[in-house]
Order: sequence, then C-alpha cells, then structure tokens
Amino acid sequence: MTADDIRAFVAVEVPADLRELIWSAFSAEHAGYPGLRWVPPENLHLTVKFLGGVPRPRVPELIRAVERACSEHTPFSVSLRGAGVFPPRGLPRVLWVGAADGTAQLAALAGTVDRYLGKRGIERERRPFSAHLTLARCRRDGVLLDAGPLVSRFQECEWGNFEVQALSFMQSHLGPAGARYERLAAIPLAGVEG
Repeated sequence: MTADDIRAFVAVEVPADLRELIWSAFSAEHAGYPGLRWVPPENLHLTVKFLGGVPRPRVPELIRAVERACSEHTPFSVSLRGAGVFPPRGLPRVLWVGAADGTAQLAALAGTVDRYLGKRGIERERRPFSAHLTLARCRRDGVLLDAGPLVSRFQECEWGNFEVQALSFMQSHLGPAGARYERLAAIPLAGVEG
C-alpha cells in the first residue's frame, strides 16, 4: 500500500441491537480466552468483498461498480445463528457467528459485487463465499485452543434476523487499539430509496 491507498471492503452492516446482543452473550467469555483479540461490537459486520489497498482516487469508480451490482438485487432477510471457528480443522484462529437464512442471496450478491469489481481490476475471489461475523481473532502469539465448549455453548443459538437493504463501502483505519471502520458510501439495493 502507498500513502495514497486506503484499506477498503464492502459489507452488510448489522443492526446495532443484534450486534449488542451477540457482544453481550460473548463478553462473559472474554476472560476465559486471553489469547483472543475480540472485535468491538460497532465493528461487527458481514464482509461481502475485501478489496485491500486501493488508491484513494479510484474510490468513486469502485463505488459506482458496487452500485451497478446492487441494482441487480432486491432486499432480502438474513438470520444469524450459531458460532464456529476457522479453520474447521487444525488450529482454529477465528471465532465467528454465522448467517443462516438468506445465505444464498448473500452469496449471489457477493458474486455480483466480485464480478463488477473484477472488471475494475480488483482481484476476484478464489474461495467460496462464507457469510459470517468475525467475533475474535487469535493474537499473533496464540491460537484458539479448546474452542469446543465455547462453540458448542452457542452453536444452536438463534441470534435474530434483519433485512439487507444496502451495502456499505467501508474504509478500515488501522491503529494500535485495533481497526476503526468508516462508511464512505451506503449503496441501496434495487427498489430501496437512497
């Protein structure tokens, strides 16, 4: 990344009440897992596409590409359910809450966004889309050992649902206290008043 680049991603922002519900449920676990770096509740989101470093002057062009992608999709409902870890085999390094209902629509939307941004020179995704909220990551010096009890405690939990009406083009500001996210544009799906 150069000094003129920003770290950018496209996301579905999760309503504050759901973020707080999930955060509250897991906050009691923080002390038991000191090797984890917990994501603050205001940063919980569903990543649709991570762009990485992009030149700031290209941001309007990339937002227009996401607008075109959004014009091909109508609003839909997503439910959040359970908990799990990545990778599923070996030493887990990420703790997440998954999306359940609405994942086919999310995957289709992510595919369209990926296609339009790919036409603008953004590297296409190689891995299948996995709709999830990252709750915590392992610190560099540790791994998430013995996550079984934590995952099984929340595996069947129904967190709630919400309607996806827009995508957000986000900038990630990295700092010593962690990442801070800034919405650069809210991009409505087809039929939603902007």
